[in-house]
Amino acid sequence: HHQGGREDEDEEGYNGDDKDEDLRGVEEEVYRSSHPTIPSISPPDSTVDSTVWLRYEPLILHVACCNATSADLLIRIFRDAGLKNAGVQRMGGKPIVVQVIGDEGLEMPLTDSTGVPAWVGRSGWLSDLVNSRQRRNWSKIERLEAALLGVKDEEVERACE
Repeated sequence: HHQGGREDEDEEGYNGDDKDEDLRGVEEEVYRSSHPTIPSISPPDSTVDSTVWLRYEPLILHVACCNATSADLLIRIFRDAGLKNAGVQRMGGKPIVVQVIGDEGLEMPLTDSTGVPAWVGRSGWLSDLVNSRQRRNWSKIERLEAALLGVKDEEVERACE
């Protein structure tokens, strides 16, 4: 449950920009959970949701197009490259904005609501899961790059007339 602050921040104002610090905290919690004699920094409060989430964001790309014809061309290129979540985000005036969003996102809890780690002993599986999403994301980006490089100059010029 989010209270106050910007939408991309958690209750403490953290927005995910300091990954190393966040991971150190998770590692400490995992270590503490496997070594119960080590006291917690602060006792869990049953009224506070202390769930820690893992979030992997896929490719998100916005492109300004000169007209509807060029936007259509770009959407076809995105879809041919395997990026199916592509469409016009803004139309009516210039530029027309095309958006593509990859489908390799991941959002899952790393702990339960009391902060107890959910994946103790499964760090290899978790790492493999995130890395496979990253590899698939990069593969789609490489296919998109190849598709864009394969567009003939004449086709682009016709689309932007």
